[in-house]
Amino acid sequence: MHALYESSLSYEMEANLHAVVFLLVCQIASFESPKLIITLLIFFYQGVDMSLSRAGYLICSTVCVVSAFGLLACGGGSDPASNANNTGSTTTSTAEFHYFVGNDGATGDELWKTDGTAAGTELVLDINAGADSSLPNNMVYIGSTLYFVANGGATGKELWKSDGTAAGTVMVKNINTIDVKGSRPDFLTNINGTLFFSADDGINGSELWKSDGTAAGTVLVKDINTTDPDGSLPVYLTNFNGTLLFAANGGNGRELWKSDGTASGTVLVKDINTTTATASSSLNHFASINGLLYFNANNGVNGRELWKSDGTSVGTVMIKDINTTSATASSSPDHFTEINGTIYFSANDGVNGYELWRTDGTAGGTVLFKDINTSAPMAHSSPAYLTNVNDELYFRANDGINGIELWKSDGTSVGTEMLLDINATASTNSIPYYLSNINNKLYFAADDGINGFEFWSSDGTTVGTVMVKDINTTAAQADSLAYLVSYNYSDAFNAEPLIFSDGRFLLHADDGVSGVEVYISDGAVAGTTMMIKDVNPGIGNGSYVQ
Repeated sequence: MHALYESSLSYEMEANLHAVVFLLVCQIASFESPKLIITLLIFFYQGVDMSLSRAGYLICSTVCVVSAFGLLACGGGSDPASNANNTGSTTTSTAEFHYFVGNDGATGDELWKTDGTAAGTELVLDINAGADSSLPNNMVYIGSTLYFVANGGATGKELWKSDGTAAGTVMVKNINTIDVKGSRPDFLTNINGTLFFSADDGINGSELWKSDGTAAGTVLVKDINTTDPDGSLPVYLTNFNGTLLFAANGGNGRELWKSDGTASGTVLVKDINTTTATASSSLNHFASINGLLYFNANNGVNGRELWKSDGTSVGTVMIKDINTTSATASSSPDHFTEINGTIYFSANDGVNGYELWRTDGTAGGTVLFKDINTSAPMAHSSPAYLTNVNDELYFRANDGINGIELWKSDGTSVGTEMLLDINATASTNSIPYYLSNINNKLYFAADDGINGFEFWSSDGTTVGTVMVKDINTTAAQADSLAYLVSYNYSDAFNAEPLIFSDGRFLLHADDGVSGVEVYISDGAVAGTTMMIKDVNPGIGNGSYVQ
């Protein structure tokens, strides 16, 4: 759970829900299947009137956390509210290998790399020596150097870098020498070759930092909030046309800021919520599209609504008050995706529930695109995982009849339809998740009700929407829980797949025998091999962490 996530629900309520769900999962995970956990979580979140898009995210992230009970562990688990975490950063290596976090049973969760072969899959460095884990995360490439956050043991969580060799994998700087927990860098973002991130040096609280990859060049950009010992808490760092945009609390609540990497050039863009001196607009869901930043924010008058910014105060405006059912009602727009100059998103107008909307950046051009779930007033279809493949929109939604299934749109209302009822049992969900565009084809995970959660692909036709491979055949309905390996699974809805130059890509799955391991695939059944390497040998052990 991301500690700074806020939604239309209160911050405290959201935190409590996460805690309750995690405890629920822990109670049942030791003796029930992952599928039961997913089902229970779906109904839990429906019961608290949370959008199914967020429920879907939380299902995946919560299941990923419970590694202690024999399930997969993604190492992420922050909320989609942080969907700018790696925006603008390059996750494609110039070398023909990719990194992942693995556990061989002896060294803990550490940094590994693979070139797609067993011989080329190896531990880079046991950063936290011995059985303890360094838990590398927040991976971002700048050139051929990988930057990430890891726990070195004595230093706590600090900024690290790697060139893929043990000797070249080093801590960049011990930023916080006061707290054994470390500076806990977050939101690593590449802006024109400079790494920006948030960190706590133990003196100024969590503030904006930058690094050129050297200890001397890793410095505090600005102490934005000099009155709060916790700092300004910068979040959602986003590359906006070569300038850094982010949210921070400079003493007037969490608002929109920008930085050129200098103290004088790190300034408040706009105080959106001015209802009190310290009121926060709590803006989130950043998306840099077509030269504008789209996000949602609460100005204290209209509730959480759709906003845009060109990086200036005058150009930071609410596009439209979508939910006008009451003075402060919120539409909570989310999942911004651009197709042919039009931005599609999910929002709740207070009449139709969470449905599919689109905007051209103007109030008049911001309209309900299609009310997919008309089964009842305020019934939610909760569109999520909006993905552009060949200028067509793919997403998952619930029409109230077929459950949560795969949909697509050609940009017209009549051409927006369920692509396939993957799990055709009445009102049963296939729950497609981690939709990704790889080589102009859609890949995702889903449960057809026969083979369990497996890896699927679609060419945009009903007949061409197929299971790539039933990886776990140990029993009927056995789940492999296969999905794509990514550097930024802390952002469940914007994960970037790791693709080799020959078009093959990495996924992880559990075949029911070896536990969760890394696989390589070309998208065809014959090309989806057995695991690249059984890193942690033994029945059910598994090695894959992130």
